[in-house]
Amino acid sequence: MRNFRILAPLFSLVLLATSGPAWAGGHSRAEGILVADAWARASKVRNSAAYMTVTNEGRETARLVAASSPAAAKVEIHTTVIEDGVMKMRPLEAIEIPPGETVRLEPGGRHIMLLGLGQPLEPGDRIDLTLVFADRGRIDVVAEVRSASGMKMKMKMGDMPMGGGDGGKMEMKQGD
Repeated sequence: MRNFRILAPLFSLVLLATSGPAWAGGHSRAEGILVADAWARASKVRNSAAYMTVTNEGRETARLVAASSPAAAKVEIHTTVIEDGVMKMRPLEAIEIPPGETVRLEPGGRHIMLLGLGQPLEPGDRIDLTLVFADRGRIDVVAEVRSASGMKMKMKMGDMPMGGGDGGKMEMKQGD
């Protein structure tokens, strides 16, 4: 009986640690969707982006249709395109993940855009994200904030005000 009293709290801690949202570098799984290695770019301005891998373990195509975060006033799904040698971000209605496939949301490609941050994101911080899938529900994820120093691109703001806003565009030029 004495061993049970010692092991019961330990078992509860293990259960608590393995449930709920994914920690950065960990994973979150729900409704046949696995989200792994979620992270957000450090930012001292009002906008940032989140990246991760999303695997569809189900038998039908999954559609990521929305995202939200208490860290940002607005969250959108974006992609990056190159037009006339300039990288430009564009909103997407959804990201489709075929059965058995993994999609990477990464710098210079598809990503979760965080607009109107409530405060700067510093390396080591964590932010909560909720991903919304059509017919699969919501998945809560915790993304670790990482330094943007590893990103090999120079950003040039276009018509999008630094404080966020609707419409406009953000342009990025490839770095050396």
